[in-house]
Amino acid sequence: MCLQIAVFLSVEPRITSKQCASPVTEGDNATLHCSAIGNPPPNIAWIKAGKRETLSYSGMLFIEDIKRNESGSYECLAWNGIGNNSTNSCTVDVHCE
Repeated sequence: MCLQIAVFLSVEPRITSKQCASPVTEGDNATLHCSAIGNPPPNIAWIKAGKRETLSYSGMLFIEDIKRNESGSYECLAWNGIGNNSTNSCTVDVHCE
């Protein structure tokens, strides 16, 4: 009889890619993407830097009809309860029409 043992390897989150929409023309839509790996699979959120306001709890942040006051830094945050959180930022520059 062969006994198999499953090994659960915990791995802290790591952002593997991001895609930033910049520059963007005022009135257009902007989409930011972020993906991460880890074990257990990490949660992802987008946060507007400086305001610490969570804008999305997914790997995608969609900003419809973007305005100039929405220019700035956006942070992708990945966490899974193991080790340190992983963050990466995007700078969105909104130009006038």
